[in-house]
Amino acid sequence: MVFTKSIDMLTFADIEALKLNRIHESDILDYKRELIDDNSLLKHVSAFANTKGGFILFGVEETQRGGYPRSIPGINKNVINKERMEQIILSNIHPRLMVKIREVEHPDPEKSVLVLQIPDSPYKPHMNLRTGLYYKRYNFESVRMTEIEVCDAYRKRFKTCDEVNTYINKLIEKETEYDIFGQIIVIPTILDEQLIETYDKSKFSWLDPNLIDPQPSGFVYAPHYSYIPSLPKPSANGVICKKEYRGIYLEIHRNGCVEYAGDFSRRDDRYGRILFLDRIFCVRLLHTLQFANSVFLRYNYFGNVKIVTSLRGCGVRDAWLSTEPDTQPPEWRSSCSSNSIIVKREYASNMLETDFSFIAANIMNEIFNHFGKWKCPFFDDQGNYLENLLRKDP
Repeated sequence: MVFTKSIDMLTFADIEALKLNRIHESDILDYKRELIDDNSLLKHVSAFANTKGGFILFGVEETQRGGYPRSIPGINKNVINKERMEQIILSNIHPRLMVKIREVEHPDPEKSVLVLQIPDSPYKPHMNLRTGLYYKRYNFESVRMTEIEVCDAYRKRFKTCDEVNTYINKLIEKETEYDIFGQIIVIPTILDEQLIETYDKSKFSWLDPNLIDPQPSGFVYAPHYSYIPSLPKPSANGVICKKEYRGIYLEIHRNGCVEYAGDFSRRDDRYGRILFLDRIFCVRLLHTLQFANSVFLRYNYFGNVKIVTSLRGCGVRDAWLSTEPDTQPPEWRSSCSSNSIIVKREYASNMLETDFSFIAANIMNEIFNHFGKWKCPFFDDQGNYLENLLRKDP
């Protein structure tokens, strides 16, 4: 690992540490004294994505080819155009590739170090559309892939997809005793069996119910009930925070998967039906997307993620939405037409920070479709959550 923190948090001291510690170029690290032309940029970026992902640092002079930083002169700010660089990459590499670009402040106020992070893509191989060729990192360079290497990359792409789907299926096939057992799963599309080490209790001091309060802030029905159900304990999969009430738990798996689950049902004594606690589920979906983003930043995962929501149990079929008026006659109320509801989406991990509300709206709309509703009423047409509606009593 080149950096022990997200590039969003990098400082010049972190760049300087590469020089002090004599960190050489590698398959995941490249130094550039100046900015490079578009064709070279596409070649290098696609090569990183087709290997293990990595970092390109512009404004760092190396000692020799494959060497460590000799100096950090930086790049003049007036020649840096991050938006253009991002568009060049998005428009000329297939499949499309999401990258992170960060300007790190330099001691010279007129300069920056430009850091480009390329994900270890689950969709490799990526083609450079300008040349129609595939590249990889080899001996500190970006070299053309052979036909056999391209075919092997395609084979691994489908194998990786199968591994993730198998893991998800194992989670959503758990037996449940609840009327409506809801799960929210956010999992990296490239699984690392040991992304998160769980042997050291002190490394999870940040997992404190009093320290984490995603938006909308404060639990909507009981302010004392924070998003984190309890202090963490070791589990078979990683670490778990569990509350006996409604069987609610938050589990962080060693491979980076974040899972929030519990009972999201209530009995309607008036009509003898099961109610799906849609508003509470929506809030927890918003919270989990934000929490998962913080986990990925903490452990420096940058890539695509799959988001899976699952509603299962004997009460799902014919359940009612809890937000419909109690005065509405039974024949007018919307009931579920499915034995279970599973919604799957895939996004770049950095979208969990900027677009968590849009993602949640997209998922909740599909869930409401199962109840005969066009869209979830807790969001506006742009996908922004409506806090006043989420704070109403269930």
